[in-house]
Amino acid sequence: MACGERWNCTYEIEFEAPGYKCDEIASSSTPDAGSAPFNLSMLAPEGTNIYYADVTAKEYKRPQVDTNEKGMPAEGPPYPDLLGVFQSEPVLWIGHSVKTSKPYDKASPYAAKWGVVHEPKIFKCVSHHTNYKFEMKYNDTVQTHTRKSREFVKPVIDTTVLRDEDDDDIDDVVAEPEANFIRPIDAQKYKETASYHVMGQLLRNFLAGQVSKNNSEAYVVTKSDISETRLVNPQTSYPLENLMDEIQNTFEDMLITLMSEPHLVVADSQSVNCTKSRSVNVFVYHREGLWTGYALAVAVTLASILIGAFAMYQNGVASDTLFSRIMVTTRNPTLDRLSVGACLGGDPFPKDLTKTKLRFGVLLEEDPRDGPLGKVEHCCFGAAGEVKDIVKHGTYAGLKKYRKDEEEEAGDVSEKEALLREYAQE
Repeated sequence: MACGERWNCTYEIEFEAPGYKCDEIASSSTPDAGSAPFNLSMLAPEGTNIYYADVTAKEYKRPQVDTNEKGMPAEGPPYPDLLGVFQSEPVLWIGHSVKTSKPYDKASPYAAKWGVVHEPKIFKCVSHHTNYKFEMKYNDTVQTHTRKSREFVKPVIDTTVLRDEDDDDIDDVVAEPEANFIRPIDAQKYKETASYHVMGQLLRNFLAGQVSKNNSEAYVVTKSDISETRLVNPQTSYPLENLMDEIQNTFEDMLITLMSEPHLVVADSQSVNCTKSRSVNVFVYHREGLWTGYALAVAVTLASILIGAFAMYQNGVASDTLFSRIMVTTRNPTLDRLSVGACLGGDPFPKDLTKTKLRFGVLLEEDPRDGPLGKVEHCCFGAAGEVKDIVKHGTYAGLKKYRKDEEEEAGDVSEKEALLREYAQE
């Protein structure tokens, strides 16, 4: 289930399912492997294997007798007494070597091949009826789970295998006691055992095989599908150090995955308490904080306005950065002479002009024009020695050089108005 878009939910579920109970059998500190089908000598550093698994011993035979196209026995009754009977469930016998960071002593026979100390381990896992309790969490449809408890109740098939050699005779008993065999007569228990067996078989298919490293090869050779799982470190190709626990966890992940399948032949639902929540953005406005922020902004804005107004009052004039404004206030024949050959800004740019210090002010003229409001002077950029300070409320016009006489500008005002109208139409 999912809690819905943008919702989170948490709940606990309890159920019975198969599980593997694992126990360590042998290690470098306790080398006796007991009844294991192999010993530590097969594992590094003594052997060549860094992983070895025997997980198919006494596997359920398929088919047990010759069958026809419908899957029924080709020969009629009487059928073998043990036909279809689960006598035992394969035990997982797993061996692996843990690669440490401690180097071998130079005198060690394993130093040249392995370099660092390898600690071999063997453990076995037996399939059990298991009671689980999981905490399920959904974060906006993304599922995670945490096991809260796990109780191993009893083996799925509580028998002991009598011998290890292969035997094709279906009538031979390979485990005991026979009273614990799972027979098709008890249909409900038989189906449960078959489903548990199949779940275990899916895991065993990945675990079967071996991973080795030979003297003549600097790389790892894998003959097991375990290398395709998260049970192997992809950087080193070695099984995980806590392989026993991770195998149990992987099997439990497989069980949880089945819960997302809505079309199982056998399924059950249960009602559980669910805690539902979600995170939303909530804005809380405090009057003091709101007014403090706005007051600072208003104060800074007002100060800027006052400073600008004072500057306008002090300068006595207001302007802007339009090109026409800049053009009419920067005319100076001196700059024209300095920029001969580079008036378009192209290279090479005159060095004299780059070194010349310019200043914006009132151009010093020998005999400025007298007007009704006083001296009529010109403001522009010029060399530091040919301009003076601008006087507030001063009257400034064009250069004297381009005046017709002392009293009027060259050209007719009507002509200037006609030119302006022509450019406006364009």
